[in-house]
Amino acid sequence: MGTYWGGIPECNLDRLSVLSSTTKKLLDDSVEQVRPGYVKLKVSIDDLKKTGSIK
Repeated sequence: MGTYWGGIPECNLDRLSVLSSTTKKLLDDSVEQVRPGYVKLKVSIDDLKKTGSIK
């Protein structure tokens, strides 16, 4: 999901409470800020799948 200006709203990620509580470090390591309050993935989802980090 993205916005008109691009990026994933950080508040959307914060609402994923199970993901945030179980894999917070992976989540934090996988995104970078593009502007205040918005992030983007550092690598593609396909690359994350290849590393085994997500299935």
